[in-house]
Amino acid sequence: MIKLISVCGEVFDGGFGLSEKAWVNLFDFFGRSIGATKKWDVVPGPVDYVVFYEEGRFKAKNVFEGVVEFESGSFVDVFKQVLNSIRPGGCIVLLRGEYPVDEPILIQKPIVLKGVHGGFSDVFFINDSVYYGLKDGVVLVDNTTSGIDVLKIGHGTGDYPLKFGVKLENITISAYKSSEYPKSDTDYKAGAGISIKDVNFVHLNRVTVYHKERGIYATTSSGLPQPTPSNVLKFENILLAYNKLGIELGGFTIDTRLSYIYGYLNQLGLIYGGGKYDIQIDHVFSNADSWNSEDVHYGAITIGSYGDMFLRDIFIYNTYGPNPAGLTGLFLSLNDARSKAFVDGLLIQGVNGDAIRIDGVGGEVYISNAYLGTDQDEGVAGGPGNIVGHCIRNYNSDIKVYVSNSYMYCDQSVCYVNVYMVKNSRGKGIPKAPEEISPDSSPYSWTNESPFVADVYVRGSVDRVTVKTEDGTANDVSYVGDVHVVLLPRETVEVAFTTAPVLVIRYRL
Repeated sequence: MIKLISVCGEVFDGGFGLSEKAWVNLFDFFGRSIGATKKWDVVPGPVDYVVFYEEGRFKAKNVFEGVVEFESGSFVDVFKQVLNSIRPGGCIVLLRGEYPVDEPILIQKPIVLKGVHGGFSDVFFINDSVYYGLKDGVVLVDNTTSGIDVLKIGHGTGDYPLKFGVKLENITISAYKSSEYPKSDTDYKAGAGISIKDVNFVHLNRVTVYHKERGIYATTSSGLPQPTPSNVLKFENILLAYNKLGIELGGFTIDTRLSYIYGYLNQLGLIYGGGKYDIQIDHVFSNADSWNSEDVHYGAITIGSYGDMFLRDIFIYNTYGPNPAGLTGLFLSLNDARSKAFVDGLLIQGVNGDAIRIDGVGGEVYISNAYLGTDQDEGVAGGPGNIVGHCIRNYNSDIKVYVSNSYMYCDQSVCYVNVYMVKNSRGKGIPKAPEEISPDSSPYSWTNESPFVADVYVRGSVDRVTVKTEDGTANDVSYVGDVHVVLLPRETVEVAFTTAPVLVIRYRL
């Protein structure tokens, strides 16, 4: 008795949704394997249409009717007919193969589009001189000379926002056919693999894009009637390689969730842009992204928000060939005085500039558990892992940057610029060496300009000791006997004296 059927690592209830030409594993009631066959393909269900290529024709089978309902020599023609016929919320499955796309495919209704198998195998080798090509997946190929947006989701002309959901799964988009590989690292076609505009909600899972101007592009229209159009986005298990730019976000994007994003040799960066509110990015692996960028604003990841940003478990290896590449590892833009960014679990190595750059209007940035730079080889391709510039550069003093539990090493004498506070961290020049100061006139003021907490010891007799906070509030402290005051960053100690004392300053973590 057959109880379960296993397909590509997934298990489906037996007896549903079999179509032709692939394989299944069979198990008995107790979960024991009882055989396999290579004569069937299992279609994830429930499914409305199955699209495939057979005998020189593209065909769409209506699963419920059990008949081929549409067929043509053009994949786009067949797919348009399916889109026109499918019910809202319906599911389209593509069987394995390469599907030429000669004009943009416009999706303006809630559907699920799945491939029976993603294009993730051998993804880092598609341009290799020996082991190249797209391997065993569902591939939409930009079949034009100059390039197009292959999939366009939304882009409507009616009422806004378009309130429907679209899910894409197990789909690869490539600017070139497998037979046209290998290509140069700089080769790409214009347009986006997936272009999203004015849609709530889009979910991408196990999607790959190669050699496009933009891998994924999401934006909204301006000047439209209320309610304001917005994109609610969830991208997970995404691979972007050899594109000019991996993911670009713009417009009124809110509730953006990017998880398990993998980038390889995207010329200007893996993630660029920002949103209006609430951005969460986690589990990102970036290898040599932004290697061809000459603008510090195009880092491996460049992200901004008017609200809050949460980034977690980010790995950026920017070495390209034998040299550090790209001018920025991570660029954060805080576009409102109330903005906050939280970065936890971050590695950046091999950058020909600054590892982290921060700019904007105001707000606060909290960086914890960061490993920035090294004097050793980086951990992926083995090229140099040094940070040529600074580990952290903050362009705006109205933005307070807090660093904790981190390691910083760079080629400069100081690895941070305009950082408000550093705690429980190590690295080059951390903490600063002790200082001794002999005042030359009374009263004498010293401000803690470092990001470290400073212990100030006054050796000698004084007439007055005053501590001033960052906002200018003054508090006199006892000056009898040995004087010891603790200064936070940007706080000041002022001493009045007859005979000059010595100020001994020690920095702590």
